[in-house]
Amino acid sequence: MPSRRDIAIGTIVLLVAFAAALLWLRRPSTPPAPAPREVAQAPVAEETDAPAAPTREPRRELKPRREPSNVERAERLRRRAKFPPDSRAIDDGLDPIAGKRVGEIGRSGEPDEPGQHLVVQTTDSSYQAPGEVLIRARVVELDRSGREYDGDIPELSQEIRALSGEILDDEGEAVVALTFADDGQNGDGLADDRDYTATLTPDPDRPEEFQGRYTIEVSAETMTGEILVATTSFFYSTPGAHLTGQYRDAIVDGHLQIEAEVEVETAGEFRIEATLSSDAAIMLGHARTTVTLEPGTSWVPMRFWGLILREQQVDGPYMLFSVTLSELQGDVTLPSDVVGSPYSTAAHKAADFTDRTYDDPELLEAAKRLESAGG
Repeated sequence: MPSRRDIAIGTIVLLVAFAAALLWLRRPSTPPAPAPREVAQAPVAEETDAPAAPTREPRRELKPRREPSNVERAERLRRRAKFPPDSRAIDDGLDPIAGKRVGEIGRSGEPDEPGQHLVVQTTDSSYQAPGEVLIRARVVELDRSGREYDGDIPELSQEIRALSGEILDDEGEAVVALTFADDGQNGDGLADDRDYTATLTPDPDRPEEFQGRYTIEVSAETMTGEILVATTSFFYSTPGAHLTGQYRDAIVDGHLQIEAEVEVETAGEFRIEATLSSDAAIMLGHARTTVTLEPGTSWVPMRFWGLILREQQVDGPYMLFSVTLSELQGDVTLPSDVVGSPYSTAAHKAADFTDRTYDDPELLEAAKRLESAGG
């Protein structure tokens, strides 16, 4: 028979087991989530009025240029054949005289090579005594396609350590040293814009000492010590004749004839050419005349083919948009300065001009050959 001590111990064991079972049944189904911790917030930048950093838009891919077919080439030739070689219609809206006078761009390195390049250019391709020659130079950053970055961004014109240049004659001999400045004076656009300018004015009392084609060689040292060299060229001449600024016009045989007065100092062969526009500056036609002139004053006619004006259906008055007088010395043309908008004609009507075509036989024959070839 169990003693009282054994009964007490058994009772205690049963109570402990019962309490453990009760605690197990009341446990939570999922562990409690840990208490959230405070996370330090990143400081927020204060709003300012400073301009945003410049962005560069992705460059659009250029579509390959489609070559015209033989039929399209023939159509263009037939269009040109309607007018004589010395009087052409302007179909692209551009002044052909001004287009030929843009200064040649010289650039260091390969054209498509990215990185820093020295770019040199004169304001005009030719100058006439006693005119001033203006030369611009800058170091630019080219993108991976070899083109200058677009837009108003700092990378366009780079800071440099030094810039120097000289003018060479046709034998490669240095004749003039150039001094470049970025001070906003003497033809320089804006001061401290990293676009540098040099000027040259030949001695007007000794014009014979500075004539012909010259090469400009410019050297720049970049901030990294790299030496960049670029060259360009220009033509300088002392004309044997000049335009007096006097003009007159009339309709002759159904065409517009404009005469320019020329004062000749030295006998020679000369070419006068002009661009005609409407009074709203719409380009209409281009004409040129080559004549031999003796010293003195002469009137030189230029003929604008009547069909040019009749087809455009634009009434006058018409404007001489650009005029230039050049001297011909064998195979060399000594171009002169371009005179802009010097004359306005009478108020002619487009219907007053002929509708006759010139029918250039060489161009028409070339058009036939293209049409026969097909494609």
